[in-house]
Order: sequence, then structure tokens, then C-alpha cells
Amino acid sequence: MSSTLTRRPATALASSLRSSLSTINGTTTAAAPVVLVSRRSHQTTARTKRSLRIRPHPSHTLRNKGEAPVDEIVFNPPSSQPSVYHTPFKFLPPSDPRRSSNLRLLFNTPSAGAASASAEYLPPALTPTAEKKYHLTKEDVEEMRKLRWEDPETWSLRKLSEKFDCSIHFVQIATAVQESYKERLAEGTRRMKATWGPKKMKAREDRLLRKEMLFRGEL
Repeated sequence: MSSTLTRRPATALASSLRSSLSTINGTTTAAAPVVLVSRRSHQTTARTKRSLRIRPHPSHTLRNKGEAPVDEIVFNPPSSQPSVYHTPFKFLPPSDPRRSSNLRLLFNTPSAGAASASAEYLPPALTPTAEKKYHLTKEDVEEMRKLRWEDPETWSLRKLSEKFDCSIHFVQIATAVQESYKERLAEGTRRMKATWGPKKMKAREDRLLRKEMLFRGEL
């Protein structure tokens, strides 16, 4: 069973209040007027200019009234809760080893040797550069050309690069394929482009135009 709360207007509430006050012990008395006065609490005016009239920080104003304004950087970091794991230098006892280490770091300037030593502990690069290898001999290159020329379908660029442990770019430079194989690849590309719609064709044409403009320095 669901209970529904019905909201009544303030006028109906005032009339019911007057009727209840007028009837006491079965006798009817004169209804006293009830005055409803709405008052604004402090919460509604707390965010006004009068409540937030705070003087600016001295660092935001000129030091002297006659001083000319200059371009400077004002650093006012927000206050934060100090860490319990850090003890200020002035509160360290004289026998604390942290006092001597802090003084040593304060007055010693980092040298080139220290900088190079700290560089050894740097994390590895996100994209490490592969070291170039010059291990292929003339016989290896001849075998690579022979395999690529006789059966380019089986010995693709990636497969040859994995077999001889070299880059795909080197395989492209060192090997060649027959003209019939090139024609088959071109025919497959033409059949694929025949299935494209006008939007894709337009997008590819725009991409080629942007590439040419980029090479000409227009973008």
C-alpha cells in the first residue's frame, strides 16, 4: 500500500489552523488572525559582496604607493596540510644525521659527474631504437633475391625479413618481383576500389591532395 503526501497551499493551512483554534471544548470562540511572515535566513545572503569583503593579499599590491608597476610573477601557493613524514629543518636536533645531509645538499652544486651518474638510473625509453645489424653477406642477399623472384606469394617481405633477420625496408631495396606479379597486385587494388562509394573515393582524393600540399609546404 503506497502512501501519498498531498501538499496544500499556505492559505489552506492558515484557514485550518484558525478553525482548530476557534473550537475549544465544544465552544466556538472568535478566530484570532494568524499572520505568516517569511524571513530570509543568513544562508541566503552569505555569498554576497558584503559578507565576502576580504582585503587582498599584500603580495598582490604594490609595496610602495609611489612605486611604478612592473611585470613580475606572484607565487601564492595554496595552503596544504603538512606531511607527518617530513620534519622541518629547524625542528631537527643537532645530532640528527638528516641535518648534515640537508646542509650538504643545500651548499653543494650538482656536478657533471653526478648528473651523468643520475642519468644511469633513468627508466628506459618508451620506443627503444633497434640497433642496426650488418651481418648479411653477399650470398645471403643473392638467396633473398632468388626466393623473392621465384615465389613472391610464399616469400613475402615480412617472411624474408624474419628469415634473414633484417628490416622490411632492406628487403624492398635488395629484392625485385616479376611484372606479372605487379599486375596481379594492381588488378586486386582496382577491384577493391571498384567497391568504394562516393564518400570514400572523395576522402581518398582529399587525402592525396593534403599530402601534396604538405610536401609543398602549404599546410
